[in-house]
Amino acid sequence: MTTDHMELRAAAELRWTVPATNATGNYTLVSVTQVALQELLAAYDALAHPAAPKGKYSAEFEEAWSEYPKRPGASKAATWKAWQARIKAKVSPEVMVEGARRYAAYCKAERTEPQFIKQPATFFGPDEHYEADWVVARATAPRRQLGDRRQEMEDQRQQASADAKARLMGRRPPAPDDGMTFEMELV
Repeated sequence: MTTDHMELRAAAELRWTVPATNATGNYTLVSVTQVALQELLAAYDALAHPAAPKGKYSAEFEEAWSEYPKRPGASKAATWKAWQARIKAKVSPEVMVEGARRYAAYCKAERTEPQFIKQPATFFGPDEHYEADWVVARATAPRRQLGDRRQEMEDQRQQASADAKARLMGRRPPAPDDGMTFEMELV
């Protein structure tokens, strides 16, 4: 072995000591290699942050996630964490799924813009938004779409053009009979 190899091996076998308990319950120092320490840290992270790996969400959560209205910036991991907290608090998954369905129907009926939809982690959070009724309180007239308004304006323009043509040719266009209209000749 060359000196470079020996130095690399020595660096790889760098040891630390970490506290541990022995068989009698007293604290002692244990020598751990760098690789083993990294494995211990990874195991600790997995215990400290119990987020489910991709594809490991419960079927009920996946159903609620698919029913919930789409919101920009929504975090599935944060929502899963809130969901798990509610499950731990003994909330039925069916109650949360039904709440997500009601909220989705409410947002659709109210035509809520995506940026105003609640973050799903908030919805499933400790304030229990999933338990609200989410019923549309008032009957709303269908809002006109921008395309409808443009079509209406185009129809009015064409009607005005046809009326102007009729006047030029000496004919009067029929006046609408709404009880409020009267004819007047300009001299």
